[in-house]
Amino acid sequence: MGFERRLALWLLIAAAHVGLVAGLAPHRSAPPEPTWPGLAVKLLPLPRAVKPKPEARPGAQRPAAPARRLVPTPARPEPPALEAPPSTQPAPPTDIAEAVPAPPSAALLVNSEATRQAIRQAARAPLLAERAASASQAPARENAQERFGREVARTAYGNCLKGEFPGSGGGLLSLPFWIAAEVSGKCKK
Repeated sequence: MGFERRLALWLLIAAAHVGLVAGLAPHRSAPPEPTWPGLAVKLLPLPRAVKPKPEARPGAQRPAAPARRLVPTPARPEPPALEAPPSTQPAPPTDIAEAVPAPPSAALLVNSEATRQAIRQAARAPLLAERAASASQAPARENAQERFGREVARTAYGNCLKGEFPGSGGGLLSLPFWIAAEVSGKCKK
């Protein structure tokens, strides 16, 4: 009778598991029916392209278009100034280059020795964020050299496949150390 009891107990446990899985499984319900009326789409044909008419005689030449001449437009006369007599007014410039005054040489301003010296001084000065951190007594931030050293030290790991990891050299006993080094990322990629 011991076997029958165990079999009944196993069947009861299996039924409980099936019921639990069926109870926790998401139930699929029927998709909701749309409440809006059906949508109809009608496809319209594309308009046909109009073919160009062929010329009546392919060997005949078209008559030459008459040559066009560019006629200069007359300049509008300027209204006379009311304040000054016309004789004291300078003659209007005939060339556009004469009408626009030449700007001061910007190239001399950019390429001057004072500009070069200001650029060198700005490059040597610490960054504004570093100056603000030192003035506010904030904890020291690492500079570019310290950051580079930290990155080099972070990537200076040995090749685990060649046995360059802590705990190597023990044969099969070093297998847990190899797995730990792989999982923690202390192996060369």
